[in-house]
Amino acid sequence: MKRRAAQRQTSGAAQSRPRDFKLIQMDTDSSYMAISEDRLEDVVRPELKTEFEAKKREWLAWDKWSGRTPGLFKKEFEGSRMITLCSKCYFADEGEVDAKQKFSTKGTSKTQNELTWQRFKKALEGSRDMATNRFQDAGRTDGHIQAGQAGAERVL
Repeated sequence: MKRRAAQRQTSGAAQSRPRDFKLIQMDTDSSYMAISEDRLEDVVRPELKTEFEAKKREWLAWDKWSGRTPGLFKKEFEGSRMITLCSKCYFADEGEVDAKQKFSTKGTSKTQNELTWQRFKKALEGSRDMATNRFQDAGRTDGHIQAGQAGAERVL
């Protein structure tokens, strides 16, 4: 899948003008890109539109049934902004309060930390932000960590 994703990124960048397509982040099974138009089809160079239309179904899911086909890229989230701090640590949203959002902070508890756009932005700007994970003993309900258990901190 990594090779296929790299091929897709190379071909996608080649079919669009450099100012219209930017790769933001890529992981084993996902790819996040910024495009200058509302639809991917709109950033394809005019002289390559015929080729793009002929081959896009080899790369992209085109309806609700093809979305289950292994190896095809599927749109999982669409937003207007994204911050990626490192692999598996990102925040994307639509730019409005209480709008749809998607984020990942592998290794950090999402229930014990308030993860917001502002927090990611401060980390991107160089602010040191510590997120804390507390591991509860199954028999305790007071939230204290017993000897032998570890509290893990992760810098966002």
